[in-house]
Amino acid sequence: GGDGGWPAARRFAAMASHTHGGRRLAMMHGGCYGADYACLGDLWLLTCDGGGGGGGALDALPIRWMRPPLSGTPPEARWGHTLTAAGASAILFGGRHHADLRDTHVATIVGDPSSHTHSISVVWSTPHVGVPPPPRRRHTAVAAGGALIVFGGFDGGFLADTHTLSLTHVCGGEAAAATD
Repeated sequence: GGDGGWPAARRFAAMASHTHGGRRLAMMHGGCYGADYACLGDLWLLTCDGGGGGGGALDALPIRWMRPPLSGTPPEARWGHTLTAAGASAILFGGRHHADLRDTHVATIVGDPSSHTHSISVVWSTPHVGVPPPPRRRHTAVAAGGALIVFGGFDGGFLADTHTLSLTHVCGGEAAAATD
């Protein structure tokens, strides 16, 4: 793994699934490796352009990893974050690099989803979200009702709090509508 055609081994990465123009995709970002939690900041797309539609394990074949061209300003490398699908976008929140993080970034898939070439790219943006939840890692998040709902995590102690971020402000109305 990690030779350019396959992601390197890692733990605590974040992954979100998408259907983009009828094409099944998954987006994976970051993670860490080694005893010192060395951070990764790479973004990969997994294409699942398979079989007969029966929903079984073989239906997801063949699969292919690719590193799409990126534009915008990507987030710093991290682990323990969430990546939550919302329309053609995925919202990245929190995680840890040298310290726990509380930033929000949006990765939006653009391009021709029906093409089996590298005509898909990802645009990173950093939305203004007002006052974000306190820094955390290893939390959970879901997009529902036009909001990103963040629960729990760890900041040196276990957290049991719940926060919402409006997806209208994060991704625009289209992504928010996709979660309703």
